[in-house]
Amino acid sequence: MFRAAILAAGEGSRLKAAGIATPKALVPVQGTPMIVRLARQLRQAGARETHAIVHPDAEQAAALLAAAEIPVRLQLAATAGSFHSLCALLPVLEGEPFLLSLVDSVFDGEELGSFVQQAQASSAEVVLGVTSFVDDESPLRVRIEAGGVVSAVGTSAAESSPYVTGGVYWLGSGLAPWFDRARAQGIDRLRLFLSLLVEGGLPVAAHTFRRIVDVDTEHDLHVAQILEASHP
Repeated sequence: MFRAAILAAGEGSRLKAAGIATPKALVPVQGTPMIVRLARQLRQAGARETHAIVHPDAEQAAALLAAAEIPVRLQLAATAGSFHSLCALLPVLEGEPFLLSLVDSVFDGEELGSFVQQAQASSAEVVLGVTSFVDDESPLRVRIEAGGVVSAVGTSAAESSPYVTGGVYWLGSGLAPWFDRARAQGIDRLRLFLSLLVEGGLPVAAHTFRRIVDVDTEHDLHVAQILEASHP
């Protein structure tokens, strides 16, 4: 059993630009809003408690989760970046390891279960969910060494890697000093925080998913629909 967190404070501007007016967290994948789908997967993977930060435009998420009988503790807020969203949830998460996922990361729930098992057994402080399925405008490349050790995230050393982050992470209980350091440096995005951890020498490992789709555009949503249809 573990705690879990969902980051869903983004507006989904690129989806809106494509004419999809539904707030991103509520956009359906095969008929199920992304936040409901993800919260259900987290519970099935063993989450005893899930917290989420959700954009105010998606306040209907509370009713949808309640109707699906999936308990999630929601915080409504619009933040300046994904790292700020994480920091907003830290007061209820720190003190023990937790699983963090972006609401728009679409993957197979069985693979999430495998990720949790490896992360809980790992000696690494952080475990990144990665995939070689790359269909993203701005992928965050991850260099992985023997034994699954991550040696670079988002730097020139990772440019030739076939692996990218998938928006799902296991964060250990000893990260408080690193959060403080990141705040002091003005970091606002999770990708920069991950780079800071690796460059600072923190033990970071990787777990490979077959496919993860980051739903930012109408094309991504189409790909996610196909992925979900293949794993009913």
